[in-house]
Amino acid sequence: MGFAQHQTFHIRDGWLLKGLKQVKENPAIFTEPDAYLKFGLGKNMVEALRFWMRATGLTTEKSRKDGRRIQEPTLFGELVLNYDPYLETDTALWLIHHQLIKQQEEATTWYWFFNIYNHIAFDKEHFVSELSLWTNTLNLRNKEITKGSFERDFDCLLRTYLPRERSISPEDSFESPLVHLNLMSLDNTNGAKRYVLNRPEPRSIPPLVLLYVTKKWQEENQPDAIQVSLRDLLTAPASPGRSFLLGLRLVEALRRASDIDEAKDFAFKVTRTAGLDVLSLPKVSAEEILKQAFSSPVLIGSVL
Repeated sequence: MGFAQHQTFHIRDGWLLKGLKQVKENPAIFTEPDAYLKFGLGKNMVEALRFWMRATGLTTEKSRKDGRRIQEPTLFGELVLNYDPYLETDTALWLIHHQLIKQQEEATTWYWFFNIYNHIAFDKEHFVSELSLWTNTLNLRNKEITKGSFERDFDCLLRTYLPRERSISPEDSFESPLVHLNLMSLDNTNGAKRYVLNRPEPRSIPPLVLLYVTKKWQEENQPDAIQVSLRDLLTAPASPGRSFLLGLRLVEALRRASDIDEAKDFAFKVTRTAGLDVLSLPKVSAEEILKQAFSSPVLIGSVL
């Protein structure tokens, strides 16, 4: 489990491209003593970027034979670098969000918040309390997580999705690219500062992104299945229902996604079998759908 590994720095515009470019040039860049000079960032920011590269699924990190740690782009990272390095599409942004919230080991708080927490409106006190209770149910080998770590994760998660307030300090003025997804807003009703998750419209999810996440979930969780339960797709961790906060509107989104021309080879079919709604899956790999998603990306806001 990983808490507060971001050095209090959220993902900032331009950071992920910096990371991908440098990793392509030198996989061991994050272990170089002068890495901060090459990135043009402070040392703590470089450590934060190292974490975010892994947490967003753009790279994987491993040890070489000489013991040095290196990062390598994933297929997802290569596609982002080649097709959308500046994160100008909803395709890339939604996939970065999905990768982040499925990383139980790397970004535990993000995983818990979107897959376990189940509250649309919340405040800091309740968030931290519930996260602490959840971690107590896990076998963490007597590793104690401090309240301060939970609070730092809360603050960073807000900055990941919530547009910055006008009063924020200039040095923290760079927003996270995931703010464009409009998944979170501030509610100051009656003077009580609370935060609200916003459920997106089904048509705001790029169809091929939805199909990819659905197929990938099946490959990772039910690899031999030719059909999967809609209930699982709605509620299981890292499922499309959890990733996109669609609730029962997931069915509408899946039907819409299967009707577009780009998905003619990836069509899913919703049927009712033995009293249960199930989804019949295409005989293609999630990787094929992912590549097609980047071949025909959806620009930010163009699906609304």
